Amino acid sequence: MNAIMRCKVNKGAMHECMNMT
Repeated sequence: MNAIMRCKVNKGAMHECMNMT
């Protein structure tokens, strides 16, 4: 769940957030 919040704050981690979910 922490990764989702970081993805929202980090626009560069958008691909990482999509990969995590």
